[in-house]
Amino acid sequence: MMSTATFELKPWAFVVYSLVFGIAGLAAVGYVDPEMRLAGFDGLVFGFYGHASNVLISYAVIVVYGTIRLVMGAKIRELAVATGVIVAANYVYEVGLTLWNTKDLADAHWGAASSLLTLALLAAIHRFGVKPAASASVTVKARA
Repeated sequence: MMSTATFELKPWAFVVYSLVFGIAGLAAVGYVDPEMRLAGFDGLVFGFYGHASNVLISYAVIVVYGTIRLVMGAKIRELAVATGVIVAANYVYEVGLTLWNTKDLADAHWGAASSLLTLALLAAIHRFGVKPAASASVTVKARA
């Protein structure tokens, strides 16, 4: 038997989630192709593209895992633990396990900041932006 989502995002949460996801996508395109960077963004957030890989990887892992778990009914504590694991992994890799790059503590800081901001987004969605899934209420009513 497959598990189904017990919650779904409210419309405002879906819009905010999508906007942030879109901005991350634009940042990823700018990271891969410097000619596609948003004008002035690197000036607004100085040094962003120098550390964008850590920012985007941390964001992606946490937001995908977190959103899937939110709609399955996870508590914010679980998401905080997962975020802590990602932050710790960033520091372990950037400080002690430099396989493909040089030691760069700033990269780990950027990844940690991205992780914590993503957790804050998920916490807001958890608190104010989820509602019981329509399919869950239909299933409950059908069993009653």
